[in-house]
Amino acid sequence: MLHPEDFAGINLGLLIFIWAKGVVTYLILRQIRLPLALAVASAGLVIVYPVDDHIFYLGAFAIHFSLLCFLAAVYFLLLYWHTSRRFFLLPMWLSLGLSVELYEAGYPLILAAPAVLLIFRPSVRRLIVTSILWYIVPILAALRLLIVALRLPENMRYQAMLAKDTGTLRDMLNGLAQAYLNSFYMRWVTNLGVTYQSHVHVAFAVGLATVAVVWWFAQRGDDSIITKPVRLYHLLVAFGGFAVVGLGFMMYLPTSLRSSASRTLYFSSVGAAICVTILVWLLSSFIPFRRLVFATFIGLIVGVATLRLLDEHGEHARRANVQNALLLNIVSAVPQIKPGSMILLIDESPGPSLSNAFISSPYFNSPVQTAFHDYSLKAAICYPNRKDPWGGVFLERCVFEDEHVSIYLGIIGEQPYLQSRYDRLVVLRLTAEGKVLVDPDIQHYTQSPTALATYHPSALFERNGKPPERAHTLFNIIPGLPSQ
Repeated sequence: MLHPEDFAGINLGLLIFIWAKGVVTYLILRQIRLPLALAVASAGLVIVYPVDDHIFYLGAFAIHFSLLCFLAAVYFLLLYWHTSRRFFLLPMWLSLGLSVELYEAGYPLILAAPAVLLIFRPSVRRLIVTSILWYIVPILAALRLLIVALRLPENMRYQAMLAKDTGTLRDMLNGLAQAYLNSFYMRWVTNLGVTYQSHVHVAFAVGLATVAVVWWFAQRGDDSIITKPVRLYHLLVAFGGFAVVGLGFMMYLPTSLRSSASRTLYFSSVGAAICVTILVWLLSSFIPFRRLVFATFIGLIVGVATLRLLDEHGEHARRANVQNALLLNIVSAVPQIKPGSMILLIDESPGPSLSNAFISSPYFNSPVQTAFHDYSLKAAICYPNRKDPWGGVFLERCVFEDEHVSIYLGIIGEQPYLQSRYDRLVVLRLTAEGKVLVDPDIQHYTQSPTALATYHPSALFERNGKPPERAHTLFNIIPGLPSQ
């Protein structure tokens, strides 16, 4: 049952977007006249292509939708090209607008998208006119983004943080090479099937079903004769898919994410899936029983991709259990905390498990706000005795100053990411046993007279208060997976 106070709806939406990407990819490939079985196989591989580390990350909900909207825009562009009906311009513009307003990574692909029309050998005039119609919305969106960046630079804080490390041309080329390596090799073999052995059976069943489905479509398709010109055409489309990998990653090259496979390869995965499928198709065309050979190889690839994808999903579920258990403990420790307070969680656990679950305070702050249904709260992770920064690329430090406790993120400079006076602060300790306890005294962390005199955490929450209703529905523990 869907409930307004849990994540079931957004998870369902995420799965719909992932499947819809495959459906729209199929429609696009049929518009450019690829064989039925090839379009079906490509669509299936797009759905399960396991190249990114965070395919099921809820924070990427908007990115998945942005990609889906871009694919829909390309499909409507092709419909407009084939029919010349102006009716298709409206959904094309709407899809483009949604795509670029939600996420900027698609701009290089949007810039290159009209090149797909070259396969129809168009007249120069018609190609220019259609391209202008395509570029209207992205140009307006880019102008709006420029105005926002100039007038409200604080709204571009995250982008500015990433762009602080632009790197050299060599760094960018290395990042691009890494993106191709991840797309076609590394993300396929890393820890494949090691963590969750039970997924092997599911992946085998999916692969077997894929063989049957693709072979069935191949038997009924329009590919009885594969001539040399047809092979050249398919090779051209495969090259286009290969180019999409780079274009989909290009916006990350002048940023600190150039070597990352986390939330950076969603757009690239579509091109990689198409490229792999067509190359298998072309190789199979030289082998007897080519339809069965093609279906078998695609089934094998989809099975391996499914195994990698299920492993990733299992790891997300495991981490969700750890996060949910911790959030429930926090809500139980400080129910009905006053608005505007700050929760500072001192991690004393081995591992440390807290940074393994939330990585850094930016990923901890929002879940705490959501758990309490209070977005005036602030929350951070703290390792007060550590001198070196933590939090991965965020380079986080926790400092007990004379009048404030401050959280610094080295990646954004010397200004505090979060800061709180001591009279608005509640310090919690995550013990080695996994318990969350209110720390009534902070003299272990600071000797500041102001801090010691004004720190009174019990005044900021009702010890016997009732936890917010959202905590009972939002953070359920997933059966069968560890929560510690």
